[in-house]
Amino acid sequence: MGAYLLDGSPTFLVDAMDKAYPSAVAGTPVEWSTGPGRRELTFHPDPAVTDPTDICRPSDEFPGDVDVTGATVVPWDPISWLLTVHVPGGAKTVSVTVVPEGD
Repeated sequence: MGAYLLDGSPTFLVDAMDKAYPSAVAGTPVEWSTGPGRRELTFHPDPAVTDPTDICRPSDEFPGDVDVTGATVVPWDPISWLLTVHVPGGAKTVSVTVVPEGD
């Protein structure tokens, strides 16, 4: 059984899997914390990794734009709900915080 039945109706897995999470981290993750309307990823950047960090943010948790601190938003893809960020070079530890715009 997957997230959807053969007739297309959702199973319990859809709610369980439809959560914000870091899908790619340009370094070593230290902590991922969540709270109402707030997500924070703390990690040690790896200077050898040139790819960005990706955070999947489902539309029901963050239906509009977001404010990001601790990193620069690269492209924002509202179709896939994938937030891509670059962190400052030379940092030993970075905390990236995502909140709804204006909060």
